[in-house]
Amino acid sequence: MHIKGVLLALALTAPATLTMVPPTAHAADGTLYEVSEAIDLKSNGKGFKSSEATLSGTIKAGTPLCPSWVATQLGTDSCWMIVHATGGASDTTGIGPVRGTIFVLAEYKNAADAPELRILSADFDGQLDLSPAFFQQLPRGTITGKYSASGEQGSIMDSYKIQGSFDGVFRIPFMNAQQPSYLLDDWSIVHLALNEYSVGQPTPRLELTFTGSTSKK
Repeated sequence: MHIKGVLLALALTAPATLTMVPPTAHAADGTLYEVSEAIDLKSNGKGFKSSEATLSGTIKAGTPLCPSWVATQLGTDSCWMIVHATGGASDTTGIGPVRGTIFVLAEYKNAADAPELRILSADFDGQLDLSPAFFQQLPRGTITGKYSASGEQGSIMDSYKIQGSFDGVFRIPFMNAQQPSYLLDDWSIVHLALNEYSVGQPTPRLELTFTGSTSKK
């Protein structure tokens, strides 16, 4: 979602500029990683037009998109999620709309690979704010929005419906001590773990929290 465009600048400047106002602490229901992104520039090649991104990761049991009874049936303490998103941040403001689809997945026949069977789908709309990365050289951004979700027919979440809001923090990898790193809310810097790379490439990390306003099973 137009994150990789700021990575080079952060790699060069972030370690020297982490004395600015610290980010707000954030507690997350789940953690996703951006595994792919494709940016479309304006016809004159001088500005950002749109972006498509795919993220994947897990969300804790007992949260709106992964109720405890679902995790119990799956025999796990979390649910696997994939997010397809379109939109991104303007080059002039660092802020812009984002929309897309969330899928909650269960394992299907092959436990050796990632879950792939859809058990819930959700549409979402929101706003992405990467202005700290664009203009303050802080390797982070935020996202807020609303979603509406329904269980897939015939799945263990059939007839389950929920809608609500979400917010999240992007942690954008930058080079520190010659290692790709994230800046945490307490100003500490941590190197990426082995599972925070996609095909050997450092990935932006998204920590999400969901609220649910209505639901039923």
